[in-house]
Amino acid sequence: MQAFALQTPAGKRALTVLIDPLSAVGGLVTPGDFIDVIARLELPNPDESKKERDDKNFVTTVLFQNLQVLAIGTNFKSVGAGVEYGTQQSAKQLYITLAVSPEEAGLITFAQAHGTLKFALRSPNNDDVPSLQAASWDTLSDYLLQKQGTEMAIPKNKAGIKNMGPEEVKSVIQIFRKGQDQTK
Repeated sequence: MQAFALQTPAGKRALTVLIDPLSAVGGLVTPGDFIDVIARLELPNPDESKKERDDKNFVTTVLFQNLQVLAIGTNFKSVGAGVEYGTQQSAKQLYITLAVSPEEAGLITFAQAHGTLKFALRSPNNDDVPSLQAASWDTLSDYLLQKQGTEMAIPKNKAGIKNMGPEEVKSVIQIFRKGQDQTK
């Protein structure tokens, strides 16, 4: 049997995430597939004096595109006849190992700790990585207007619109040398 480390592409790290089968394309992802990772993240409360949040604020965005699936559970060989699909679909959770950069490893771990992840399966013939906007009421409304000619009325408090005056915008520069804050 070949060592799993040899399956990890050069410059990448193998990172395992725990995800439910529905969020993993219904359990149909397989080693060798490429996916996009979509996250729904709870944003921190801007009013730190308020201990509990009445109205939670979330953002949904495509975090990463074109990540390679290295393994599902302990299987790191591509599914042949599809026998494993039934097992994956009926599992309560799947351990899916991805090939990620060191920076992506930290960010996906942070995102999973502060929200939920979903995978979108990519075609093997599609390796483009377009720049995408975070999903919001505004971006959904703009999309529907552009693609379908449908106009959507969104209340300002749901649209995420905040008027910021010049007094609210502050520039901060911090200088770090060898991991230490030098601004003190």
